[in-house]
Amino acid sequence: MKIQNMERFKIKEQESGRVFYGCNQDWYSKSRQRRAGCGPSSFSNILLYLFHDEYKDTAHVPKEDAMQLMEEIWQYITPTLLGVFSTEIFVQGALEYTEKNRIPLDYAVLNIAGEGYLRPSLEEIVRFIESGLNKGVPIAFLNLCSGQAKNIDRWHWMTVVSLEKNEDGNEMKLGFVDNGEIRETDLKVWYETTTMGGGLVYFVCRSAVEN
Repeated sequence: MKIQNMERFKIKEQESGRVFYGCNQDWYSKSRQRRAGCGPSSFSNILLYLFHDEYKDTAHVPKEDAMQLMEEIWQYITPTLLGVFSTEIFVQGALEYTEKNRIPLDYAVLNIAGEGYLRPSLEEIVRFIESGLNKGVPIAFLNLCSGQAKNIDRWHWMTVVSLEKNEDGNEMKLGFVDNGEIRETDLKVWYETTTMGGGLVYFVCRSAVEN
């Protein structure tokens, strides 16, 4: 299962002609932003996807426009000294931005504890991701500890775009956009080996929900 319109993530650098998939926190102007800007970058990806027609120039979003949006979102999803380390910080900032700009969005959150009775099952996590993808929206994913999962940074936000399972369920390929690229990791390996968990958030246009 994957999101339908991957081309909406395409961002073009005019000078070189290079095309990226989604925002890259390394595009921020200040060093602290480049170190801690994954959260606002992920929400920028979500906005670029949901409201693509407002940002694109011909087939692609100009890199300059994406960078401007990233700087704007930073003012709302502003990392603490520990970064944007919870879904609460992420959602609060996102809602402040959308309310100020009169963008009608509803959201869903699934917190994933590292261990204990509050931790959802792997099946619940899969259902949550599939719910977002079925609604046609990307999903922000906070990973606090990668465990043995590959290609995924710890203490980091990324933007989920697909989930592919093999027949026996032993492999769950999670596709995501991160730092201007499409990447992939194994959700099952992550779930079984992470010690700190993380969380998932998706946003849906309210008009789409009402219709």
